[in-house]
Amino acid sequence: MDTASDRLAQDFTWASLAVLYYDYSLTFNEEVEYIWGLKFTSSTLLYILCRYAMVANLLYLLAHLDKIGLSCDTWYKIIAVLGVLGRAAVIVTFTLRTYVVWAQSRIVLTSLVMLGIATVLTDAVCINSLSLCGLQSRGKLTDFCSTSNLCEYERRHGNVRISQAKKVLTRG
Repeated sequence: MDTASDRLAQDFTWASLAVLYYDYSLTFNEEVEYIWGLKFTSSTLLYILCRYAMVANLLYLLAHLDKIGLSCDTWYKIIAVLGVLGRAAVIVTFTLRTYVVWAQSRIVLTSLVMLGIATVLTDAVCINSLSLCGLQSRGKLTDFCSTSNLCEYERRHGNVRISQAKKVLTRG
């Protein structure tokens, strides 16, 4: 039986998904015009992965509620793959943007690429050990490494962007 906190978490998930899909519906016409109407490129792929990785949240909730076919563990692994692809796309996008903004510094690029690869690989390696039905953890060390890599990536990315903003502001 669900506890009150489980029910509240589900309610928040449904509410956030409603807002997300409402946003999708508001911008869908522009998406068709500017994304789907053009030639498919690597940028298109990054856009799709960044934007639609959140579909994994809906699949997770439906699998957890046993509303879709297949075993919940199979769905959880599919969801995990979507999550890894989405995270990878976000990391690639942020890394490229930061690289360009930072005057194409190879040090910045190398640093962010190494952390991004470590983050994505840590997540990808764990997919086989995931289980929704039993809610098994990937392992404390793996969870720690994945979280640490992502936090370090975000910290370095943020520091690089802040440093660049300071340079721009002091020039003007």
